Amino acid sequence: MLARTLRDLEPGGLITRTVHTGRPRTVQYALTDLARGATAARVPSSGGHSTPRSR
Repeated sequence: MLARTLRDLEPGGLITRTVHTGRPRTVQYALTDLARGATAARVPSSGGHSTPRSR
């Protein structure tokens, strides 16, 4: 299921998929610059610090 989801994201330019031949064959997925920009726009930065939630 995860592999299918990742493959579905590839044509949209959000990830790259690299197949490495050998034994065992491995596949590497990486975010593209487009995906990094979209992620940065959607996720607020906490400056590397977590803030406690108020109750």
